[in-house]
Amino acid sequence: MPTSPSLGQHPHRARRRVRVLLLLAFALVILRHGWLVDDAYISLRTVDNFCNGHGLVWNVGERVQAFTHPLWLLLCWAVYSITNEFFYSLIIFGALVSTGAVAIVSIRLARSEWVGIIVLLAATLSHAFVDYATSGLENPLTHLLIALSAWVYLGRVPDVRRFTLLCLLGGLSLLSRPDNAVLLGPVVLAAGIQAFRRGEKLTPLLRGAVLASAPLVAWELFSLVYYGALVPNTALAKLNSGIDAGQLAHQGLLYFVSTLDADPLTLLIIVAGVVAPFMTRDRKMIPFAVGIILHALYMTKIGGDFMLGRFFTAPMFMALVCLSQIKRIELTQFLIIAAIVAGIGLSAHPNTLETNSTIRVPHNQARTGRRVTNEHALLFHAASLLSANRWDEMPNHGWTDLGLRGARPGRKTVIARAMGYRGLAAGPDVHLVDDVALTDPLLARMPALWRPDWMTGHFIRTIPPGYIQTLETGENVIEDPQVHELYERIDLVTHGDLWSWDRFRAIWWLNTGGPAELLNEEAWRFHGASRRNASSIAAKPVADGTPINSKLVRRFTDAGVYVKYKQLKRAHELEVSVNDADRFEIRFYDHAEEVARVPVPRQLEWNQDGVSARHIELPEVLSERGFTRLRILPMTRQRKRQPYYAISHLLFDEEIEAGKATPL
Repeated sequence: MPTSPSLGQHPHRARRRVRVLLLLAFALVILRHGWLVDDAYISLRTVDNFCNGHGLVWNVGERVQAFTHPLWLLLCWAVYSITNEFFYSLIIFGALVSTGAVAIVSIRLARSEWVGIIVLLAATLSHAFVDYATSGLENPLTHLLIALSAWVYLGRVPDVRRFTLLCLLGGLSLLSRPDNAVLLGPVVLAAGIQAFRRGEKLTPLLRGAVLASAPLVAWELFSLVYYGALVPNTALAKLNSGIDAGQLAHQGLLYFVSTLDADPLTLLIIVAGVVAPFMTRDRKMIPFAVGIILHALYMTKIGGDFMLGRFFTAPMFMALVCLSQIKRIELTQFLIIAAIVAGIGLSAHPNTLETNSTIRVPHNQARTGRRVTNEHALLFHAASLLSANRWDEMPNHGWTDLGLRGARPGRKTVIARAMGYRGLAAGPDVHLVDDVALTDPLLARMPALWRPDWMTGHFIRTIPPGYIQTLETGENVIEDPQVHELYERIDLVTHGDLWSWDRFRAIWWLNTGGPAELLNEEAWRFHGASRRNASSIAAKPVADGTPINSKLVRRFTDAGVYVKYKQLKRAHELEVSVNDADRFEIRFYDHAEEVARVPVPRQLEWNQDGVSARHIELPEVLSERGFTRLRILPMTRQRKRQPYYAISHLLFDEEIEAGKATPL
């Protein structure tokens, strides 16, 4: 009598079933984590305006691109057009796209069943990947485009058609997020080189690249004509930060450290994915590893991101592609690797399997001194699928309530910082201005304020006097003449006749350095600095330990202290008395030119929250060339309440000894 075959007789079929079950488990886990982040609603307000006939704009009547992912925005519009609802629709849509991307890598591309199982296990236990498998941001689309690119790259011979398809997918990935260029660029370039070496002519390859770039070129042309810029307004706001490259790189490293602390499995997978092609001598996968390395360097250069894990999901998924191509793995090796992945993934608290509607992460843990925020933990109680109920409209957050209140009676303009939930809830009749300039065309082109507590992607601007009244009335009453002129050009681009020659001339001016030449960058960067004359700041030194809130010291804010001298001054050494627990930097200028930067270290006093003097040797350029003015800038902020900073005195050379003789 025939018997049914056992699992032992068909191990490949059994392992395939395990992969399918794990894929379903992955889908279940990401639905349990399903949420929409506040930043996603910035794009969704644009979608809502578009669906209501107001155009692809953030504020009605003002042509500004407040999103970085036009392709993802198009998909969100398609979903919303079908369901007429954002919250549940986009969580489910993101989950479907992410599950499809993982299915391609773990089932279609994985070269062995064991490797496919490890890929699924890693994806399920990675906090970053699970958190941003939904979120309403473009991460799921990026993952899918990486998976499709790998499928084309690995599944076809190196010819013109493969190269053209990869160029198309690469261009679409740029429409998902522009910095995907560093991830997929090496793969597309390698495909072109492989096709050329195989005998393909250069002309067909170039023709294929040009044809494949048509969607990207079409969008850029539309963006230039409609919005007046080739890059989104968000990019302008983030690039004009004024933060030194060294500080950005340090923050970028802290972004890695934050992930190592909260989600070590994600970093382990990325490292393993980079190493795997070199250890297995799989030359075909080296371009993927190079893309991951370039992305890591890029993340470090730009200061990472303020959202924990968000920028790590794409390189991690690329690493999973690299790992999927390992040819052979024995059962013992599989068990060891699976145990390591499971152990590290489950060591996070809460891990991806623990998350539920009762989990609460304190705000002081979600937001740390590294200036990296666990947005999923911070917003999960108000904007997640598991927090939904019958009575509350989602997201059920205080920012949504602020939006529903709208503007003050008789006003239409609201100044806000958390713009997403609030912006969509406020509706099209409210004009929202954010002082981090993500959605404002004027503030994005102005220098960011100096703040020691800056956060990547959120660089605060000073709102020029008269700007809000200008938005309320439609008449330009901005007081500063340079900003007044800048707004005239911006108003012509964002509100003027779309096809007028004056508007095109204004677009050219805005995109060829006009704002930088017009504005006094230093004045706006340090707007609000405490101005002190040289004689007052050199008089009456106080004893170390004098409290910061004492009347004997001079208090100041994040913008620092500005001192101007009547004539050229030369010095070999200085003594400055400022907060003992904070670091500062003194910048010396000879008229408009910066001459030197001198760090002022901390100098702690026992049981004190006051000022203390530091004696510092100055660089030779300050004794030879000299200086006419200086700025004392805070580099840290230890105090949690105002006044944040205070200065007692600033003395040079012979003034130092004279000051010691007559302290208060």
